[in-house]
Amino acid sequence: MVARAYQALDRIGTISDDDGRRLELLGARPEAIAVTGDTRYDSVAERAERLDRTREPLARLGRGRVGEGRVHDRRRLHLARRRGGAAPRLRRLVGPAPHRAPAARPPRAEPDHLAGIAQRLQDLKLPRPVRLSQLEHAKPGPVIVVDRVGILADLYALADAAFVGGGFHRAGLHSVLEPAVFGVPITIGPHWEMSRDAGLLLERGAAVALPADARHPLHSQWLVWHHDAAARRRAGAAAKEVVAEGRGASERTTALVRELVLTPDAAS
Repeated sequence: MVARAYQALDRIGTISDDDGRRLELLGARPEAIAVTGDTRYDSVAERAERLDRTREPLARLGRGRVGEGRVHDRRRLHLARRRGGAAPRLRRLVGPAPHRAPAARPPRAEPDHLAGIAQRLQDLKLPRPVRLSQLEHAKPGPVIVVDRVGILADLYALADAAFVGGGFHRAGLHSVLEPAVFGVPITIGPHWEMSRDAGLLLERGAAVALPADARHPLHSQWLVWHHDAAARRRAGAAAKEVVAEGRGASERTTALVRELVLTPDAAS
């Protein structure tokens, strides 16, 4: 039944040639398949182009940050302790897992999770964190906890390097495109194989995959990027190029649909 369903499709847009070959194995006709790309590359690039760096909180924070993705476990904060001596002038932006708020209220981070991060930082003898929402009334500190949902992708614009979460468990890697679009070199955990984006960044030297015990390797890698600005810029430029080369999928997908809808003979 699945094979017949795929055979009935007149047009199929895929992200890559590999996806097309897999669809053929499932029954899709080769002549119906076209590689249109991944529209997420267009989305992150367009968001980056619209970003106003003069608005708060970006203007207040300035550059020179270590950007971190959403924190789901204690291991991530263990890594923060190792980084503490690598680049003392840098501030760490820690983004906790989001709390699903009712529609009438803006999304925010889970309060218990925020308290847990503060306690964990205290246990590791790291500086007391300042929440992003408190910056109107407090100066930025060495550690800033992002307690707003939907802004992390913009905050990567301030980073000199990024650690993207999700790679230390099997739930899936978070977005590596969000820091990549700003030319930020990336570190990730060992479980990245299901992410095509991560694979492309690793191939180009724009990202580094860490082993399961990542404390010393991450410390070493960020020391390299901190002290070797040329190496950091090369990795960041490679990341930005990966995103630029992936653009155009939205236009190609739209063209595919228009051809099918507006051309009478397009459907076979």
